Amino acid sequence: MEFLHNNAAENARLQKRKNSLAGTLAKTLGFVSISFIILLLFLALNSFTVQGYARLINESGKIRGGIQRVLQLDPESQEFRDIANQIDASIYELQKLEKSCPLLYGRFDIDKILLVQEKWEEISILLEQKNTTMIEEKSEVIWLLSNTLVFYVQEKAIDIAQRSYYILVLFFLLTVIILIVRYFTSRVIKDKVEYQANYDSLTGLFNRYYFYKEHDEAIRDFFQEGISFALCMIDIDHFKTVNDSYGHDVGDEVLQFLSRTMVHTLRKNDIAVRYGGEEFLLLLRDINSTACFNTCERLRHCVEDESKKTGVPITVSIGYAMFTKNLSSVQHISNVDKALYASKEKGRNQTTNFNEL
Repeated sequence: MEFLHNNAAENARLQKRKNSLAGTLAKTLGFVSISFIILLLFLALNSFTVQGYARLINESGKIRGGIQRVLQLDPESQEFRDIANQIDASIYELQKLEKSCPLLYGRFDIDKILLVQEKWEEISILLEQKNTTMIEEKSEVIWLLSNTLVFYVQEKAIDIAQRSYYILVLFFLLTVIILIVRYFTSRVIKDKVEYQANYDSLTGLFNRYYFYKEHDEAIRDFFQEGISFALCMIDIDHFKTVNDSYGHDVGDEVLQFLSRTMVHTLRKNDIAVRYGGEEFLLLLRDINSTACFNTCERLRHCVEDESKKTGVPITVSIGYAMFTKNLSSVQHISNVDKALYASKEKGRNQTTNFNEL
């Protein structure tokens, strides 16, 4: 029952992690989609802005060019009237564009347009009066004003274009930075969650939940491919005395020492597990009873010899059991527990094979 309960808890935790990762992916996709929509809106707004300033440049250019030409024509000619009407229309168009779209084009100095209009009205009267002297005085002024207006509109257009470019670059940089931060954050969280789900925080060995999953896989391999395997249970002898004599901090160091010794002693594909407290499990695949016994004895002697060098000598008792076809996973764990208990009963610091009890 405990095995089934722990398996259910492990499955629930795995599902929760999957849901969390799926939620992170959905949020990231949502962020990218919203960013893309904002970018499209910005590009559309920028396109309208550029078109508007193109019209402003065009109209201001018509004013400057018209003034240049009209000063050389007879006020009574049809060409003069046509160009004069075009200048009036362009000035009106500039005023209309400025008034109708101030937010689109940004702040625009209407006074520059009004000043050109004022001087143009003055020179129009002089042209009708054929006041040559005054026309010569005013013509240079009106041309300079119209030329200034053209350059002003061009500078505004360039300023808007540059501002749009900087905003676009900044938008892309922020989007990329946010996506990178989200990616690495999710990876760090994912790795941390997976580590906590599978490893013991004190010793760095696998925990019992990971063991149950591997034990199930070993059983499947046993029945499907005939790969034998064994379980070994290890317990530190008189561990309570170690804690009482040296303190719990030293007790933690002893657990870490035993964990390192197991990892260095075992084969690459063997699995070492902190099962709880001072109890550890080894899952040894593709091994027979004799090789399993030799592995346990090698580990036991190594712990005894190496611990003497640390100043806190310890010994371990070990029990092991091969998996057979008439066993369930719960029975297998129970058998190895009984073998460990037998080692304790026989005086500790020894290895017992369940099948020899």
